[in-house]
Parts: sequence; C-alpha cells; structure tokens
Amino acid sequence: MGQFQDAFISYGRADSKQFAQTLNQRLIEAGYEVWFDFDDIPLGVDYQQQIDVGIERSHNFLSIISPHAVNSPYCRLEVDRAVAYNKRIIPLLHVEEISRATWQQRHPMGTEADWQAYQAAGKHASFVNMHPVISKINWVYFRDGIDDFEPAFQALLAVFERQKDYVHQHTQFLDLALTWQRQQKQARYLLIGETRQQAEAWLTTKFSPQQPPCWPTDLQAEFITESTKNANGLMTQVFLAHAEADQTSLHKILNALRREGFTVWTNTTDIQTGEDFEQAVNCGIEQADNVVYLLSPQAIASPYCQHELNYALALNKRIIPIRVCPVPTEQIPVALKTLQYIDLAESWQTTDAWLDESELLKILRQDALYFAEHKVLLTKALKWQRQQRNPSILLRGYNLRHAAAWLKVAQARPHHFPTALQVEFIQESLRQPPATALDVFISYSRADSAFARRLNDALQLQGKCTWFDQESIASGADFQQEIYRGIESADNFLFILSPRSVQSPYCADEVGYAAKLNKRLVPVLAQTLSGSDLPPALATVQWLDFSQQAQEFTDSFSQLIRVLETDRDYLRSHTQWLQRAVEWQQKERNSDLLLRGSELAIAENWLQESDRLNKQPPPSDLQKSFLQASRAAADRAAKREQHRLMVMKQQLRLIAAALAIAIGGLFANGLVGWFSFRGGQQAIRTLTAQLSQTVSHNIQQRVVTYLENAYVLPNLTRQAMAAGELLPNDLDGLGRYFWRHLSFLTGQSIYFGSQSGNFVGLQHSAGQQFEYWLQDQSQSSDRLDYRLSTTGERGELLRSTAYDSRLRPWYQIAAQTGENSWSPVYAFRRSDDELVLGVSAAVPVHDAQGQLQGVISTDLLLTQISEFLQQLDISRSGQAFIIDSQGLIVASSAANTPGFVNQGDEIERQAAIDSQDPAIRAATRHLLQKFGQFDQLTTEQNSLFQLEGDRYLTDIDQVNTQPTVDWLIVTVIPEADFMDEIRANARLSLYVGIGGLILASGLSIAVYRSRQLAKREF
Repeated sequence: MGQFQDAFISYGRADSKQFAQTLNQRLIEAGYEVWFDFDDIPLGVDYQQQIDVGIERSHNFLSIISPHAVNSPYCRLEVDRAVAYNKRIIPLLHVEEISRATWQQRHPMGTEADWQAYQAAGKHASFVNMHPVISKINWVYFRDGIDDFEPAFQALLAVFERQKDYVHQHTQFLDLALTWQRQQKQARYLLIGETRQQAEAWLTTKFSPQQPPCWPTDLQAEFITESTKNANGLMTQVFLAHAEADQTSLHKILNALRREGFTVWTNTTDIQTGEDFEQAVNCGIEQADNVVYLLSPQAIASPYCQHELNYALALNKRIIPIRVCPVPTEQIPVALKTLQYIDLAESWQTTDAWLDESELLKILRQDALYFAEHKVLLTKALKWQRQQRNPSILLRGYNLRHAAAWLKVAQARPHHFPTALQVEFIQESLRQPPATALDVFISYSRADSAFARRLNDALQLQGKCTWFDQESIASGADFQQEIYRGIESADNFLFILSPRSVQSPYCADEVGYAAKLNKRLVPVLAQTLSGSDLPPALATVQWLDFSQQAQEFTDSFSQLIRVLETDRDYLRSHTQWLQRAVEWQQKERNSDLLLRGSELAIAENWLQESDRLNKQPPPSDLQKSFLQASRAAADRAAKREQHRLMVMKQQLRLIAAALAIAIGGLFANGLVGWFSFRGGQQAIRTLTAQLSQTVSHNIQQRVVTYLENAYVLPNLTRQAMAAGELLPNDLDGLGRYFWRHLSFLTGQSIYFGSQSGNFVGLQHSAGQQFEYWLQDQSQSSDRLDYRLSTTGERGELLRSTAYDSRLRPWYQIAAQTGENSWSPVYAFRRSDDELVLGVSAAVPVHDAQGQLQGVISTDLLLTQISEFLQQLDISRSGQAFIIDSQGLIVASSAANTPGFVNQGDEIERQAAIDSQDPAIRAATRHLLQKFGQFDQLTTEQNSLFQLEGDRYLTDIDQVNTQPTVDWLIVTVIPEADFMDEIRANARLSLYVGIGGLILASGLSIAVYRSRQLAKREF
C-alpha cells in the first residue's frame, strides 16, 4: 500500500460489516487504495493510532451511516478526527433504522422495557444521534433492498474524481504539516522550492460560487505561510499588535489571514525562547509590510502596544486599526484618529465579520508591491546602519536600479514615504563604484535557512560581499537568471551541505553551473550526512564542519575565512575574466566585447600565472576561448594596421610615378602637364599627413597600454591592504606578496614606503635575477639590498644604503595629491651600470579614516618605449619622439637621442632642441616658434616647416592616460622621402626635353641653310 489512500471506511460492524467488506472489495477492483480496518491494522499495535494515521493519509472519509455507527463512540471519534482535519467526508446511508427483531437478536435477554428505552434514546435509528456535520452533507444512498448498488457506487466514484487534485494535495500538505507539528515546528521540516510554491497556490485556491470539496485546516495554513515566511528571510506581510486580553480576536484574525496566504508576525508565535522581547518586536515591525493594530481599551493602556505603534510610525509603516471591542473616542491615540479603522466590535458572531475581514484583505492587497519593497529596503538600510555602514551590504546591480526607481516613486507619494535612512542608504549605494565581483555565493536548501542566514550575517560582518537569495533578488527579477548571474559574479561558491540540500534539484543545478564555470567550491557541512550522497562536483572537495555544537561555530567560521582569503587576487581575476567571457558568449561572441590593449595583456599574464603555478580553480574552457579569440583579434588588427601603412606607402609611390609622367609631359602638353604635377604633389602631402597621424595613433595605443599596465600590481596591492590581507608594517608579508604577483609586474621594480619610514621592494636586476630591498626602522636606518634566489628566498647582502623613501619624488607627489600619480621622468643607473630613463607610477594607501599609511610605486623603464619607436617603419628618414611639457626627451626613435646627457658624475636629461638628430632638433625649434610653450598643446595639431630647402610635416598629439602625464607625441616626416623620385624623374624629363629642343633647333638651322644654298645655285 502506498503512502496515501483514496478512502478510509468508517462503519458500525453490527449493521454494516458485510456491506463495508463488499464496498472495500469493489473499490480495490476499481483501482483505488482503501484503508479498511480488517486489512490495515497489524496485530500487536496501538489500534487507535493506526486509525488516526489512516484518516490523516486518506483523501476521502467514507462514513457508512447506520444506527450502530451513529451511536458508536469509536465511529464518532473517527468522524471527529475527519472533521478536525477538514477531510472530504462522504456519508453513505446504508441502514436507516433496525427492527425489534434485529435488536432482539443482538440482545437475546432484552425486554420490552429495554427496547422502549433503546428507542427513546434514538439508538435504533440513524438520524436522532447523527453527527451534526454528517447531517449537513448530501448522502449517497446504499440502502439494502431500496437502492440499486451499481448506480450508487458509480455516483460515489464520481465524487472521488471531483476536484481530485485539490483533495489529494490537501492530504499531502496535511501529512507534512502534522510532521512539522510533531517535530516541534522546526524550520527544517518546512516546505521548500516547488513544493512550497504548489502549497501556496493550493492554499489560495478559490471555488466560488462552488463549494470546496474540503477546507484547509488552520494547521495547514500556518504550516504553508510559515514556509513562505522562512523562504522570505522571516519577513512578513502583517505584524499583529494586540493586548493580551485580545487573544480571542487575535486568533480569529490570525487564522483568517493565514487562510488567505498572508504571512503574519505575532509575539505569541515568533519570539524564540531566550530572545530579547523588545528587540524581537522591533525586528518584527521592521520586517513587516503592514502593522495591523487591534484597537481595544486594553491595547490603548498597554505600554507594549504603545511602543509598537510609535515604532511603526517612526518607520513610516502602513498602520491598519481594527476595533475589536468598543473604545471611547477620546481614548483613541492621536496617531490613529486620522486613520479609517475596520470595526469588528459588533460583528464577530455575524456574517458581517467576513465582510469586514474582506475589507482588511482589500487594504492589505492595495499597493502591496510598494509596501513589500519599502520593507525590504528598510531592513537592508537598518542592517547597514547597525554594521557601521558596512559597504558590503550596499545595493548593487539590478537591486540598485530597482531601488532607485522605487525611490523616485516613493518620494512622490503623499504618505508612507521612505524614511531618511532608506534615502541615505540608496544614495550611498549609488555613490559607490559598481562592484564587478562578489566574495561569496551562498547555495543552500530552504530547510537550512536559519543556518544560512547566520552564516551570511557573519560573512557580511567580516566585510564580505555575499550573494544570498533572501537579500539579492529584487521583486520582479528573473529568479533563475539572477541566480546564474550571482554565481558568475562570485569568487567563491559556498554550498551548505545537509540531507535536504544534496537531494534538492535546485541546489544540484547551482552546483553544476558553478562547476561548469570552474568556480572555487567551498562545501560547508551543516548537518551530518553520508559522503556517498554528495553531488559529484563536491565529492572530492574537503568540507568545513559546522555540524557540531553552536559554541564551535566561531572556530569553524575562522577556518572558512582563511579559505576565502586564500589566493584572493587570483580568484578576483578569475571572476573578472569569466564575466567578460560569459557576456561575450551570450552576445553571440561579438568581437566588440573582446579584450584589447592593457586589458588583454593583464588577462594573458593571469592565464600564464595560472598555468605556471597550477592555480586552483583553473581557468575554464570558456575563459581560454575568450582570451584566444581576443589575442587573435588583436593580431588581426595589428596586421590590418600594417597593411594599411603599406597601402599608404604604395599609394605615395604610385602618385610619385604619376607625377614623374606628368612632368615628362610638361613640355608636350603645356599647362595640362603642369596642373597634373601640382595635383599629384598635393595628393602626396595629404597621404603623408594621413601616414603621420596613423603612426601617431599607433604610438598612442602602445604608450597608453604600457603606462596603464604599470598600475596593475600597485593597485592590486592597495586593494589587498584595504581588505586587511596585508598590513603596512608587515614588510616580509608585503615582500612575499610582491614575489607571488611578479607576473603582473610591468616595470623594473615594485616597492612600498610607509609613513613611518619603513621600506620594502623587489627590483629586477641583470638576467632573471631579483634584488630584495628592506628598510626596517626598528632594526636599521639604512636600506639593505639582498639577492633573491629563484624561489624568492633572501640571499647575500649586496649593499647598504642611506635612504628615506619619504623624501623621494614618487612618494611626495602621491602623498601630496592623494591619488594615483606619475613622478617626473628621471635618469638613473641600473644595477648593471646602464644609464636609462625611467618614471614611477605611485599609488597612495590610506586607512579607513583617510590617513596616509604609505605609497606603493613601480619603476617603469622608458627605454622600452624608445625601442618600440625605433622599430616603427615611418619613412626612410622620418622620426618619432615623445617630450614632456618642458621639451625634454622622454623617448625617441633616433638612436643618437637617448634622452639624457652624461656629465661625468652628473646625469642630466636631454632637451629635444639639443638632439643630435637634425629633424628632431628642427621640429622642436619650429614648434617653439609657432606655439611658444609645449604645455599649450592640448589637442592634436599638425604643421609644416622647412629645413635646408625641404618641407617637413609634423603631427603632435597628447598622451591620453589616467592618471595623466604631460607628454606629447611628435612625428616628423620629410616630404623628400616621397618627392625625391619625382624630382629625379623631373630632372631626367627636363634633360630629355632640352636635348630634344637642341636637336630640333639644329635640324631647323640645317634645313634653313640648305634652302639658302639651293637658291644661290639656282
């Protein structure tokens, strides 16, 4: 037999045993499962308990009416149980009354007086002592000798099929509710997931104008609405404020609201043992959409009710007064006098009470979405305030956009407008930079909601940004898509292990998606279970055990924090590139979403570091495909740019050839040849200008990428210090951090100088070796430079130098500006004694109060920019160089312009006007003459000048990067590089023309003389 039966047969044996057996057999033959005492009560068990369970788990209660059944205390107890469970009761009239002969057979010693007394007590008939509920229900007639069994049986089966799904769900939810009740109403026995949603729909099913086959019980309504409350983080739709003397009214309203699917908070049901009473009440008001105030003289006199009313008013809650007994008008609180109240004082015992309750339901459903959002945002704002404005609680993404839209509507309302705290909370959320990643996604079964909430609160107190569905999904959002986005944006996927969660298809889907994305999986054991029950993705991952006593929560939580802090930067990058890759895939791999420039370089460094150090979790296949596509696109773009340059040069050569032909035809075609020559010459100048701009653009891209990459490691270090992962005075910890993140180092060195004078850094020296710099003021006032081994271990001491980082330009400029800054360009001697130009990228570090703790900086070699410029194919003698606002060389394509001058012990920077390259020198002089000062050039400019009779085209562009630098990119291209061929052809054409002219003149003279000679002879 299955868990549930289609029917329970209740009968009196003396009158209906044979009929009950026949009915049972026919129902079984028709395919129904039946509870029948002869078949379903084993020997040696509690008889009554078996009957009670049979009634609970049967969809229909068949009450066979007969005098014996009606007058049997056992049958009546069965009917009472069915009525208490609101079962669908189907009365079957079998015997209307028994005869004297039948009675006598059952009572052989009975006398006439006994029979008279029996009749007087109504025990001979079915109607006198019938249960009042049975008497009100239409019967199915199975009277022996009167009614035909088959039509009656078919009528019974028709009743079975009527609203069958609703009746079956009634049995299912009753069974679950009774289990919850018998387990002291523990949260882990509440409904979750799809079953909860089905129960919510079932509870609010309406049959009007038809009569329902059965009614939900108060227990079922409480069970289902408590499941809803648990799913919504214990938030409710109604807070019931009442005096102790109004318990009767309270329970009537409470049960009526629950039957309509409303979640309700009362101080008799929602305050846990040992919980602070006032704090629990305040929390209940905060987390409720509405406050229903039971108005009575006792409530007015109660200081508790007065506190509840005042607190609800302070929070701008919607208050709905219900008068449950007469109250003198002068005693009504001022705050309630302006409110329309519902009057139930005179109508509890009349049908009008339901009309008044309907009025209450109408008010509760009016603007329900607005008040639900008011509650959610208020709860979050209060949590933010109580955690000292913890930024991890601020709104993000869809939630923030939804809240901002709600605020606009709310501020225009005439009443129940947002509180000042809600406004401040939303505005502060809007001011925060958008968070691209979260620390933790929490996956759990609703049966473990209490533990999940505790864990979420503890993580937020530690400053962790969490994705927790009870806080992270705004009303109206696509639930499944929000879950997927939450998993994608989280660095860690935390899964709460319990018997219910490992069996949940929703949890399994979340684990599967996280595993597909190669997220770091962090299992947390909340309840003991067998390892064989684990999802495959979690079977090989060590869990953290939280299943012991509550006092051990702190120890387990500390272990969890250590796990979450491990390799944080790697995980944050993993999340960043995953989000970009997912977006790329969702947008049909749109090439516009691929990485470029500095982003691509950083991502490729991350991928190389992952492979080199075997990082876990490894990059996903999607991430690898995304980076490969980005690299391929970047390579194609570079090839296209090279091709464009080549085409431009070919065009210049073709124009030069055309001009040569034009010059050759100058003598033959006169003005036509001349205009062709001039037009071709102008085309060359136009293409030369385009070539110059293209070269300048390429330089801009390369320089900006190089400069922006320099800030990657300093910014990562600052973020780690802000998160508390690194401490300013933990010099060895900083040194190890620098060593672990060398793949992000773009420059020559990385270092940190503190406000107290301490200093630590790494410098890349000759070959693949590194030096470790350390200055600990508590041990030495000098900076000690050590050699580092290939594993990052400190080796021999190389030198000791008097040093104070606080006096260095990179430190002072960052300390002064309070933001990321570039130092002035400087020349210095490397450890291999090579002279180079460099610049420092400086990042200030402040504490929570805004006090400077120190500066992180990295040295960037400008020789790499010069090497890039020297590799450019500009033209035969074209040059490109970069200068600062003082006209000093930063980088140059000319090998004889290194940017510095060695004056013995002094190293001075080189001015562009003093360059040994004539083109650079002349271009600089021309720019000074035309613009006066270099700092006046803030937009792209181009100009022409002459040097030794040749025309030169210059293109000037400012380097656009953040933070800004005062650098200008200058390209110089002589026209001669493209006009020389024209001039050579022009000279050749001129010589040919002159030769032709002389030849023609000679022939003319010869002809003339010959004619003169002929005349003389004639």
